[in-house]
Amino acid sequence: MARNLILHIGTEKTATTTIQKFLYTNQPELRKRGVFLGKNLDRPNNRKFVAYFQTRFDDYMRDLQIKDEAEKAKYYEGFLEGFRKDVNERIPDGKTLLITSEHFHSRLTEPGNVESLHKFVSGIFDNVKIVCYLREQSALALSLFSTAIKAGHRHPMDEFYRQVRVDNNYYNYDLFLSAWADAFGAENLVIRRFDKKHLVQGSIMKDVLTQAGLGDQLEGFQYNIPNANETLGYVGLDLGRLLNEYFPRWNEDGSINKQWVRIISLLSESKLGTMSRISNEYAQQTYEMFNESNIAVGRKFFGIDGNPFERPAETSTRTESVNLTEVRDALLAFMEGFLKEIKQP
Repeated sequence: MARNLILHIGTEKTATTTIQKFLYTNQPELRKRGVFLGKNLDRPNNRKFVAYFQTRFDDYMRDLQIKDEAEKAKYYEGFLEGFRKDVNERIPDGKTLLITSEHFHSRLTEPGNVESLHKFVSGIFDNVKIVCYLREQSALALSLFSTAIKAGHRHPMDEFYRQVRVDNNYYNYDLFLSAWADAFGAENLVIRRFDKKHLVQGSIMKDVLTQAGLGDQLEGFQYNIPNANETLGYVGLDLGRLLNEYFPRWNEDGSINKQWVRIISLLSESKLGTMSRISNEYAQQTYEMFNESNIAVGRKFFGIDGNPFERPAETSTRTESVNLTEVRDALLAFMEGFLKEIKQP
């Protein structure tokens, strides 16, 4: 019998938070059907597993106050041995472990990162499958801009868009997927379009289950999982940048600012923060920028001649229209929560 591993590697901004909440909400049902989830890897996003194999120090490391390789080694002491022991004791032969994190996409970007991961997991599992969802790059960038603000950044959109380049393998899927194909073999990559028209029954959750080998067992799961990590709207983006100026993510001693966590969460979950979607003025040029590389992806992974993504619609206005009464009510609700927060000692 063979022991199997599925790595759900993102990409970022393809409902990964919702997928992860769905998987862990349904963990008992998945286990009955032979699919096990990560343990002691952080949950529902198994980011701790990814962070072990990344070589750059990011916000995750900073939140843990890990500043160098020595501190990282101390934090991860016994981690790989513990993982191997857990797999051997908990995952029966013939069953599957599913590890999920969008940070496989955004953090394993340095030379050798993906190969190091492959070397480790191939010594434990007989079969490894990589599952990845892709969306058109202008939509990815707009959603990532919102996430960056919610992560504590302060830059305006025009400054943010300077890193949307063809040589950036975060956006260039041909470069990104090539690293995984080289390490794991292209035949072990399952690449899907993040588009209802291309998902099983139009559902990202049912599509993930199908890729996990449960396509004939889609009944009996709890599907009513609220959408998570919604994109900030026109007001939310600018207000978030302003809040980050006055309530930075980290304190002077390097610890995370708990008041910032509560305030940015308040904004992210408020109607004020998410109302009035902003139009992407860079959408058309972004589509053209990645057209050639996307055609290569279409040929390699979808068996088509042409760009696998639809061209984004032309936009004539920067934002959706809003009802002023709704804006007033949303503003009052947000300010009530905000004033209660800053009044706390």
